[in-house]
Amino acid sequence: MEELDSAPVGFAFDIDGVLYKHTAGVGYVLLPGARESLALLEQQQIPHVFLSNSTGKSEAERAAVLSSLLGVHVPSSKVVLAATPMREVGPRYANSHVLAVALTEESSAQLAAEYGLRNFTTLQRYPYLCAPRPIAELSILSLVPLSW
Repeated sequence: MEELDSAPVGFAFDIDGVLYKHTAGVGYVLLPGARESLALLEQQQIPHVFLSNSTGKSEAERAAVLSSLLGVHVPSSKVVLAATPMREVGPRYANSHVLAVALTEESSAQLAAEYGLRNFTTLQRYPYLCAPRPIAELSILSLVPLSW
């Protein structure tokens, strides 16, 4: 048991529905206990990150929302989105033609460009590809090399 007591610990918080809730017409609402929980982690210097499977905003935009709601600076490096791993592979595909898939055409284009992709097409340009599921249900940025 002593090994467990001295083992390093860290927390990964899902953002949406755990720390805050976003409601159309209302905006972002911090959920009860979120600010206090994070203040305790900061006070105890316990590492933590923030996760979201949403691709509607960049890491920097999510960090700004969290900073505003929590009243503390949240660096974008502590925000991990579904698309965040693409930052690392983006340079490899910078000049390839890729298909960018995210919540909206605007967020697809913004994230693709932010990740260093110069030649991309957004899924929304091909609505028939989305027929089985509305595009609003998709919450990832996928980079699919295309060969046309």
